[in-house]
Amino acid sequence: MKFTQKFMDFLENKMVPAAGALANQRHLKAMRDGLVQLIPLTILGGLILMVANPPVAASVKPTNWFLSIMVAWRDWATYWKAVLLVPYQMSFALMGLFACANIAYQLADSYKMNTLSAVMTAIVSFLVTCVTINKDGSFVVTYLDAKGMFTGILIAIITVEITRFLINKNITIKMPDGVPPAVTKSFESLIPIAVNVILIYELSLTVKNISGLVVPAAIMKLLAPAFTAVDSAPGVFLSGLLAQLLWFAGIHGSSTIKTGVLQPFLNQYISDNATAALNGQALPHIFTDPFWSAFMTVGGSGATLALVILMLWRAKSAQMKSIGKIAILPGLFNINEPVIFGTPMVLNPLFMVPFLLIEPINGVIAFLAAKAGLISPAYILVPWTTPGFISAFLSSFDWKNMVMVFFLIALDIVLYYPFFAVYDRKCAKEEREASALAESGVVAGETVATK
Repeated sequence: MKFTQKFMDFLENKMVPAAGALANQRHLKAMRDGLVQLIPLTILGGLILMVANPPVAASVKPTNWFLSIMVAWRDWATYWKAVLLVPYQMSFALMGLFACANIAYQLADSYKMNTLSAVMTAIVSFLVTCVTINKDGSFVVTYLDAKGMFTGILIAIITVEITRFLINKNITIKMPDGVPPAVTKSFESLIPIAVNVILIYELSLTVKNISGLVVPAAIMKLLAPAFTAVDSAPGVFLSGLLAQLLWFAGIHGSSTIKTGVLQPFLNQYISDNATAALNGQALPHIFTDPFWSAFMTVGGSGATLALVILMLWRAKSAQMKSIGKIAILPGLFNINEPVIFGTPMVLNPLFMVPFLLIEPINGVIAFLAAKAGLISPAYILVPWTTPGFISAFLSSFDWKNMVMVFFLIALDIVLYYPFFAVYDRKCAKEEREASALAESGVVAGETVATK
């Protein structure tokens, strides 16, 4: 109990303030909010990829009605593939560019700056950094997708900060009174845009002359150790554990750790997998957004769908039964605030161990299974609110992924049960005592009234 109390004190006095400050840090918040805005585009790209790549091998023959439909889909998608993939190329394949624009917008908005000018400056700076020109005049746009995301994040932040510095120092063109506001704003942004583009383009040329690499390639080379470390069993475990530590302290762990820190890596991984799938190559990464939502957070952060099932199945207390009834439907769609705050799981020492460890354990098991070839990595991004077993299939078109989700739910039920049983008995005892106290109060009141 002393260890538990010390741990709770550490969370309350040290971790909560630090995590709160991190979550509200201006640049990290802009990055998180900017990347969240990419979700519709990534889902659109994933749906297009799904339609253009039906899960039917070229050797499959239409021997029954179902296979006839699947083969017809395959033949249609093969014929129209170039046309179908245009929306994918204009959304998913430009993720780095869109990330740069979104983050520049969010950061400029937080400073109350001209957001349109900030977005234009960031886009031009990103393009002169990431796009190269061949001798024949053709453009090389290799790094406009997720491979250029880290470059896009840096350029968005740098360009906004340079522009802010110039504005604060009044290094802008001032127009006389009476000039329309739109014209005034355009001339005010001229010097900041010019300074940003010239500085960043010069830096890009310097990096290329020294290293022989364009800036995105150089950044990826520097980040290679971290890039490899995240997509590993220890990386999965640590990511899940840190997210749950924050959730246990009452802070949105997935938003802080996954969206705020890991999202650039996860976007890069799913983009690489999608490219490999299009080219018929082996998928290089396992730890992706669909992996997190389908296998790790089954039913929401902490993998609480298993706990909800126990509440409906084994609960003796009215509190646990009620929460189970309320939480089962949202839990199927990975929304579990009723469980986290209704049970509660936050700062609840009786649930501390399973709430912290089951999610990362799920992740390690699924990661090792994918590494061994028992399940398939994801290459299609589906909404995180898709039920886990459906998401596992749609993101990979592998039925074995669905089996893995059901296995993990069964395992989680076993792991949650001892802690659930203790807490349920505690709740039931408190309810009986409260009921007895209420009855004794009624009896005492009736006796006094009689007298």
